[in-house]
Amino acid sequence: MRSSTHRLDFRPSPRSLTIGLAFFGLSSLTWACSASDTGSVDAGSGGSIDGAGGGLVGTGGAATGGAGPASGGTASGGDGSGGTTSTDCSAADILCETFDSAVPSGAPWVAKTCSDPNYSMTISAGAGEAGSGALLTSGASSGANTSCPLHYELPELAEFWVRARIKIGGANPAAQHEVTFFELGEKADADDPELRIGYRGDSSCNNSGAVYAGFEIGATKGPGGEFTGCTGTVPLADTWYCLEVHVDQNDPTTMYSNLYSNGAKLNTLVHSQPKDRVEALFKANYLKVGMQSYSGVFDSLLIDEISVSTERLPCE
Repeated sequence: MRSSTHRLDFRPSPRSLTIGLAFFGLSSLTWACSASDTGSVDAGSGGSIDGAGGGLVGTGGAATGGAGPASGGTASGGDGSGGTTSTDCSAADILCETFDSAVPSGAPWVAKTCSDPNYSMTISAGAGEAGSGALLTSGASSGANTSCPLHYELPELAEFWVRARIKIGGANPAAQHEVTFFELGEKADADDPELRIGYRGDSSCNNSGAVYAGFEIGATKGPGGEFTGCTGTVPLADTWYCLEVHVDQNDPTTMYSNLYSNGAKLNTLVHSQPKDRVEALFKANYLKVGMQSYSGVFDSLLIDEISVSTERLPCE
């Protein structure tokens, strides 16, 4: 069931799911790019993402760590310790998705057909920050395929917040060009224009020529072309981060946005110039959730508790 605000109703609890999985010796629920209405997946056939899976309002957990110092060119994202957070996303008035039982499909998510046979999307039981499930994506090709992530159509909103907990799997990100965690796009079937929230690790993020790798909040269409906000805050692998994006669409021509990590606003450089916020010449109509590669790729990406709300749900 779904209310008029697109909030998702409760499903079976993470505790009952965990007990059932333990009894049968299962560690994860598998979903690769396409799905039927039973929630099963055929990664190679490119089927339609549709069906009866759904979102849960879960118990959440503690997002950890703090944004590292931004001095000296490149900053550390912290060791993941010492953060306290709100316990879940149930207060979100637009969307709360905890990925506790199954990859969501059907309303309010938009059915898509993934054409990348290597793209894998699963629910990894017990891998979430609070020990519940989390969305695990892997196998993203080096070229983005906008049909593969989960798609959620946003209502018309003048101002809103997106919050998500993310963990990069494998080695530290290093020199990947651009890999995103989630995106806010104008169109469902195009990767431009959109606001990309992820990581940039080469000279495309620089500070007067010096590499300024780290979390990214970048608009593909802004004043003068791409408007890429480089933070210099480098995330560590196998470490949970709570990311928040504040989006302001009150201006009829320009969308403004800021990125926060573990409760702290991240300062950005755009073409080596400090900018208080990222500017985009389009509106956010779709939320796209799941790893996307624009040259470079992570071993895997875990996403837990993503929400959309007109009020901020702080990480701490």
